Amino acid sequence: MATNFFEGHREELRARRAIVETDPGLRERDLRKQSDMAEAIARALEGDGLDPLSAAVAGKLAITISSTAIAHWLDAADDRPLVEHVRDVRDTATDLMADRVQRRSLDSEPATDAQETGPVS
Repeated sequence: MATNFFEGHREELRARRAIVETDPGLRERDLRKQSDMAEAIARALEGDGLDPLSAAVAGKLAITISSTAIAHWLDAADDRPLVEHVRDVRDTATDLMADRVQRRSLDSEPATDAQETGPVS
């Protein structure tokens, strides 16, 4: 993500977001643009040899992470640079996925003998 492109334009981006949020047509257009960007990222990743499912997931994650980070950056009262917000969102997504994978592996562990046969009488 070209975070340097956004730095220095925080107030203009806040004003743009305020306008977009008041107009359903602009909100729809913004969502279409995000979807188009996710598809473009996925196509590029597929062109680099990534399988279609992984490419699609990566494209959508990239857009979700960047749009969430930008929203948090625009809402923040501090002067932290956008790249720090991107890292925060990326790390949160990574932690959430790691937790889900860990819980899924715990849920799929084979049952112990006591669990299979029920309580001992």
